[in-house]
Amino acid sequence: MLKKAIFAGSLALMLGACNSSDTSGSGVRNLTDEDVRESGIAETWKSDCQNISLDLFGLAAQKEEYRIGGDIRKVTTYYETNECTDAIIEVQETGTYGNVDKSNDNWEIDINWKTVEMKPVSDRGSEILTTLSFCQFADWPKDQAQNITDKTSENPILDRCWTKTPRDQYDLFQIRDGVLYFGQSADKGTPEGRPTVIDESVAFRK
Repeated sequence: MLKKAIFAGSLALMLGACNSSDTSGSGVRNLTDEDVRESGIAETWKSDCQNISLDLFGLAAQKEEYRIGGDIRKVTTYYETNECTDAIIEVQETGTYGNVDKSNDNWEIDINWKTVEMKPVSDRGSEILTTLSFCQFADWPKDQAQNITDKTSENPILDRCWTKTPRDQYDLFQIRDGVLYFGQSADKGTPEGRPTVIDESVAFRK
């Protein structure tokens, strides 16, 4: 049981870290907002394949996709191979965004992630999550999404299911030559933690 708990906790920490808090009253923007239109953020953006080197869990790589319109959705897909073939687990986070404001050559954006769902998209993904009773769900049928929002936690590794949701993300972004980059920061959970520089290591394209 201890080995299983450590395995589950490690997987939760890894998944949360690969994606890592309420902006009520922050002035959520919609597609008619001039700053949103000028910034060009309201599109679907996809990352390249990213190696996460965690073969222990059968997770070798991931792709991220932002679907930004009236609201914001982030879909992270985990793969068994370094080439991002053979998807096994998909996570979808949904939220709202606002306060899109120009900041020198960049743009600021406030995101409030409200819900998170996880879905095994292969038999292997179903096996991994079911074996772990991940997020306290005993059964993880293939292609069936589970809403894990209420299971998310700020607790230490062995009790953690996913990064605490709802949560705020105070971020920075830049769109250059049709490519979207977000800000570089270890903690975007407070206004004071908002990045001041752009992270060019992960690029998103339409």
